[in-house]
Amino acid sequence: MPQKTSQQEMNALFQVHMQQLAVCQTLYLLIHTTHPSLAPEITGMIVELENSELLPMLESPQTLPTKVEDASAVYEAHVAQAKTPAPIA
Repeated sequence: MPQKTSQQEMNALFQVHMQQLAVCQTLYLLIHTTHPSLAPEITGMIVELENSELLPMLESPQTLPTKVEDASAVYEAHVAQAKTPAPIA
């Protein structure tokens, strides 16, 4: 029989979700200033990082450009590879 989630647990989960949403929105706005066309993709890639890596980027903005450039390079390589036709066997 499934256990009911207490109101306190629901509130805690809601708070975590809202914090994650705030981090995503903040990152998106920061990334959009330098990479407007890729901001959704880059933001999505960066938010996959652990919180221990994300929070310092928000607290110390000089670390964010490096991660943004890394994510941009990975995304652009992926797009380029997807455009390359597969060899015929």
